[in-house]
Order: sequence, then structure tokens, then C-alpha cells
Amino acid sequence: MCIRDRSTGKPPGNGMDPNEAIQNFCAITGMDDVGVAMGMLETANWNLEVAINTFLVANEGGMQQPAAGGHSGASHGSGDGRFNSEQLDENVWKVVEDDQPYGQYPFIYVILGADKCIMVDTGSGTGNLCEFVSSTINTAGLPYYVVNTHVHFDHVGGNHDFEAGGNCTALAMSGAHQVFSKNVEINSLCMAHGCSVKAYTVTRWLEEGDFVYLDDTNPSMEHALCVLNTPGHTPDSIALHYPHRNRLFAGDTLYPFTAMHLDCIGSNVDDYQTTLTKLQEFTADKEGIRLCAGHVEANIQPSAIQQVQGLVAEVLAGVNQPVRVDDGYGEYTDGMYSIMMKIPGN
Repeated sequence: MCIRDRSTGKPPGNGMDPNEAIQNFCAITGMDDVGVAMGMLETANWNLEVAINTFLVANEGGMQQPAAGGHSGASHGSGDGRFNSEQLDENVWKVVEDDQPYGQYPFIYVILGADKCIMVDTGSGTGNLCEFVSSTINTAGLPYYVVNTHVHFDHVGGNHDFEAGGNCTALAMSGAHQVFSKNVEINSLCMAHGCSVKAYTVTRWLEEGDFVYLDDTNPSMEHALCVLNTPGHTPDSIALHYPHRNRLFAGDTLYPFTAMHLDCIGSNVDDYQTTLTKLQEFTADKEGIRLCAGHVEANIQPSAIQQVQGLVAEVLAGVNQPVRVDDGYGEYTDGMYSIMMKIPGN
């Protein structure tokens, strides 16, 4: 995410539409009952943060819910309310971090392989994600293999805890812009948010087309994550394709209901447009593929890519006007997708 954060705790009268609040609540908590979601939001006076915290505390002992994508799997909450997990597939979990006071609610993905447990991002580091995953998902104690989709603090914040845990065999991220990725103090945006990222060491710099195998003894492209460079949000953004589960872990390139950010250090609109075209072409022949975003939604249809392309085109053509302006940047929306980017001509 970025310094210009999406709204996470505003009641409708203060800028958040009720439908947006319900969609965010359901996406973050895994709740699929809109009526229950509405009731909890009403009880919390439509304060999304309060409603989510209430839900997490109430469910900290664990629960069973049908997971998105058709797989009925277990969900768990941490005792301190920081983490809530939902099983998406037989070996894939989504973990949401309640990272107050930063309010990013990052999505972290856990993939159990034959000889490793792959972490796609590690959140903001407000709680010990490694301990949570080890006690609830990776109970067999498989070695961890961390892959970061980009350098922002809400995606690398838990890296240190995995290294310090002594059971992490690799920490990987894009090697496309190593100078950018290594400047964690500035480019993670932690200083802008008043937080810090504990030091970590990247042991593998990934390139386009690299694979992270779920079984090094019997490597196959079907059971591996394939790296795609996806600059735009940041220069070092990557996506990870998992063919066996027909999923594309897309980082912060695309998500609904709240502003995507092209107003961060290193953001580039031209690169972003190229990435959207690349992802559209990549997903075109993969029927049923789902995009797993770094925030809000873990089962996005690929048709969303074209929708966001259209939104950006409207902005650049001057057809779509900003709903709010902040220091030369505007937030533009089509009702479902929103984007914060430099006002054309400024």
C-alpha cells in the first residue's frame, strides 16, 4: 500500500459507502453472510475497524466457514486478535493481519508443499505471524520459504520473525530493481507511517520466469510458483502463478472496493498499464483462474483486469474526474475499482 491509505474505519457519513464497508468486512474476515456483516457494522456504528476487531475477538478460538473458491476449510484466529486465517484450497490459506494502528489489513498467503511452507508476503509485523502459522497451519513444521511481492512494509514486516525462528530456508523477492528493494527504510514507506521494519536478509533475487518449487526432490512446473514481473505499483512488484490451484498471487496490482495506489515512491502509470496488458494476456487461456490480491479479495475474476484498464484509460483521457484530490493526486473510481494516481497534466 502507500502513504495515502484507503479508508478503513469511516462510517458512511464520513466518506465510506455502506456497500463498500460490507464488502471490505466480508473480504477481510471471510464472512459470507451479508446480513451478519451488516448487523456487526451497524452495532459498531459503521466503524469498519471496530467491527472487524469485534469479529476477530469473538472468533479467536477458531471456527468453520465455507471458504471462498468452493473449498470448505478451517479458519482460525490468533489469541491476540492479530491474525485470522481461512483455507482457500486443500493446501492454500489466506491470513489477514489486523495491523492496527496502520490499518492496511494485508492478505498473506500460505502454501503447503511437500518439503516447504511458502509464505507469500508476511504482513506488517504487528504480531508474530511465524508463530501463528506454525501453530495453526504448518503444524508439521515444514521449513519456511518466504516470497515478498514487493518491498512495502505491510508485505515485508514479518520477514524478520521467520528468519529469527530458525526454520526459514530462503527469503526471496524481485531482483529487477535491487537498489530500490534494498532501501527498505525509505521505499517500504515505514517512515511515512510511523512504523519500522526489522532487518532481514534477501537470500534469493527472483527474475522473470523463475520457479519456486513445492517439492525440490520432484520439481514440476505444475507444483511451483512461477514469477512474473509486474511493475507499476512499485518497480519491484511481482506476481506468482500457481498452476495446480489455478491461482495468481498478484500483490497490490489489483483489488476492489478501495483505492489502488499509483502515488507511491517508484509508482509508474506507464509500467502499470503494461503490467495490466501482460496479466490480461497471461490469464486469457487459463479458464477459471483467480487473482489473489494483497488486500480485500482473494478470488478476483480475470475480467477485473480489463475493467481496471478501462478505468485508467478514462482517467488519462480526462473522462473520469477525481472524487477527491490530495497534493496533485486524484482518486478515481468506476464504483467497484478505485485508483489513486497523478492528475493528468499536473
